[in-house]
Amino acid sequence: MSTYSLPNQAPSTMTEYDSGGFDLRVNMGPPIMTSPIMPSTPNLLFDEVQKLNSLMTQGSTVVPPPQPPVPTPAPAHTSVPVTVTAGKPPSFEKPDRFKGKSSEVETFVDAIQDAVELQGNSLTTERSKCIYMSTFLENSPKQWYRGIKKSHPLLLESFPLFIKAFIDHFGDSNLAYNATGKLEKLTQTGSAAAYAARFRELLVYVNWTEESKINQFYKNLKPATKDLIATKKRSKRPTDFNKYVEFVIEYDNCVHERETERKEEKHGSSNVKSSSLQNPIPITPTSQLLFP
Repeated sequence: MSTYSLPNQAPSTMTEYDSGGFDLRVNMGPPIMTSPIMPSTPNLLFDEVQKLNSLMTQGSTVVPPPQPPVPTPAPAHTSVPVTVTAGKPPSFEKPDRFKGKSSEVETFVDAIQDAVELQGNSLTTERSKCIYMSTFLENSPKQWYRGIKKSHPLLLESFPLFIKAFIDHFGDSNLAYNATGKLEKLTQTGSAAAYAARFRELLVYVNWTEESKINQFYKNLKPATKDLIATKKRSKRPTDFNKYVEFVIEYDNCVHERETERKEEKHGSSNVKSSSLQNPIPITPTSQLLFP
């Protein structure tokens, strides 16, 4: 058997090897690594060692690049409790004391309701509102309240029902009849606006049609205002009471303006006449005009 002998020395040229440094004439083995070039003198060797140490030192002390800042999460929304402090109730004139007169019931109730509302948080329960109202009762109304407190205590748990019971007991049983009489007697003495305000106060107690309201309202207007309204055809006048009141107030204002103008005109003419009497124009005789 023939044997293949390895060469005694490495080839002198690279033509016998491939570009990777392997010997193609033998079995595939590890690549032949080229040895580093050693310095030729001790000084050069020392310099290389110093450089190597310097590189190693720098490598061990390299500061890593700064990390990007971690975003801070937004604080969770927390509701801050708001403390509401009850302010001091506004100052106001207290209602007059009620002694049982039926004609004063509506006025008294209105004043009490306004006072309760202005008290704000001072009167937090229905019962406290009823007790507050009772402090303005005298004589028989006070006795009535004490009876309610003993025999019908649950009525004090509803302020509106307590008010209703009070009106039913002390109010005018013939309220509609009396209001009708007052409306028929009511006349315009000042402005139409003031007349209308009082007229509307009494209307809440009667059940009249729009036509009845208008006829009664027109009936007791001032003659001068009626005269001006008469210049407008009846078919052109408003048929709704509230609009009719606005229509009348506008005409009444025109009457008032004309009366003011008439007074100023009269006063102005009086001043002119008085001035002419105090400073008469001298009269020159005709003979002097012809023969100066």
